[in-house]
Amino acid sequence: MTGGNGWPFMSPAKSAPGSSAQLHTQKTHRGRSAYETVETAFTRVFERDIWTARSRLAVDTWLGRPVVYYLEAMPGRKFCSVVPWLCAGGESSVLLDCLAAELLFILFYCMDDDLDGKTTRYGVTTALGRFGGEAVERSAERAESTPLVTAFFDDRQDQRELWLASLAAMRLQQTNRIALPVDAPLDAYRWAAAERTAFIGAWWMRAAAMTGDQELSDTVRQVYPRCAVTGQLRNDLRNLTARETACGGTRYSDFLEGRATAVTMRALRRTDARDRTWLLEHVWARRSALPRDDAGHLAAILDRLEVAQDVIEEIRGDLSEMYATIEGSALDRNVKRVWRAWMFRQFETGVFAPHSAPASWTGEFHRAIDQLLDPSDTLTDRRQSRRSFT
Repeated sequence: MTGGNGWPFMSPAKSAPGSSAQLHTQKTHRGRSAYETVETAFTRVFERDIWTARSRLAVDTWLGRPVVYYLEAMPGRKFCSVVPWLCAGGESSVLLDCLAAELLFILFYCMDDDLDGKTTRYGVTTALGRFGGEAVERSAERAESTPLVTAFFDDRQDQRELWLASLAAMRLQQTNRIALPVDAPLDAYRWAAAERTAFIGAWWMRAAAMTGDQELSDTVRQVYPRCAVTGQLRNDLRNLTARETACGGTRYSDFLEGRATAVTMRALRRTDARDRTWLLEHVWARRSALPRDDAGHLAAILDRLEVAQDVIEEIRGDLSEMYATIEGSALDRNVKRVWRAWMFRQFETGVFAPHSAPASWTGEFHRAIDQLLDPSDTLTDRRQSRRSFT
C-alpha cells in the first residue's frame, strides 16, 4: 500500500496517540529502525569526513568547548551537514558550507536551551547544563566576531556574510517563536516553522550551487521548507509522549508553558466550552508538571479530538510532496536514495505508525553512500585526499 504521490507509507491507524499502533518504531534492518539505520550511517560519514581533527581544532579555537562538546554529545542528528555533503559527492569545495550548517544548528540549540532553561536535550546534558550560561554566551559572542568569522572562512566574503546573516535570522526567529499567539492561523505556524531553521536551507543552497548542478539547487529550494516544517511537527508530537520525559524534557510542556505548537493550537480550537475551560484553568501555562489524573484527562481530550492523528497526516502530506518532487527530478539515483532514506528517518521516530518501505532500501542506501563519496572505493577505505578541511 502506498500513500499519495507514490509515498511508500501506510496511513496511520485511527487509534489513540498513546496506543501501540502509533507509538511504534519499525525495525527494518538487523533489528534497527529506519531512524537508527540512517543516523548511524550519517554519524559515521560526519565523524570521518567532516569532523576531522583539523576541523575540530578550528572550531574549538573559534567557538570554544561548549560548542564542540554539544556537537559531539548530541546523539546522531548530523543530517544538517551530511545531506548536502552526500548530495555534492563529498567534494571538498562544499566542506565549510556543510560544517557551517551543523555549527549553526548547535548554536540554535544553545539559544533554544537558554530561552527554556533546558539542561537536558535528547537524553544528554546540554552545553548550558554542562558549562553554564556565561560560557555558552561567550561562544555565542565569538560566533558573531567578524575577525574570528573571517579567519574561519579564510576571508571568503560570501560565506562570512551568510554566516552573520544566519545568526541574525536565528535570533529573530527565536523571538518570533515566543511571540506567536496560540490563536494564530495554522498556516502562520507552518510559515514560522519553515523560517525558524531557514538558515540551514540557505547553506544547503550554497553547497548545491557550488556543485554547479542546477537540478540539485532547484530541488533543495523546493524541498527544504518542508524539511523544516516536518521536523518541527515531529517535535510537537514528541511532546505528547513518555519519550519526552525519558530524554530529559517534561511531557505536555508545550501546554504547561503556554506555547503555540501544531498540537496546542489544534487542541484549543477544537475543544468544546467545558474542555476549553478546564484546559485554561488546570493546564495552560501552569509552569509545573501535571498530576497523574490531570495528565490522563488531557490525554483523553487529545485522543477524542484526534489532534495527533491530524498532525501525523500533515507530516505525511509534506513528505509525500517532497517524495514526489525528488522522485520526479533528474537527480542522480544515489542522491535520490539518500533523500529517500532521510525521509524514512523523518517519518519513523517512535511516534508514527510503521511504514511499508521495501526491505531493499537499507542496502540501496548504504551503496548510495559508497558510490557518491567515491565510486571506485568503499565507505571504509576512502582516499585521504578527500578529507581536507579547507
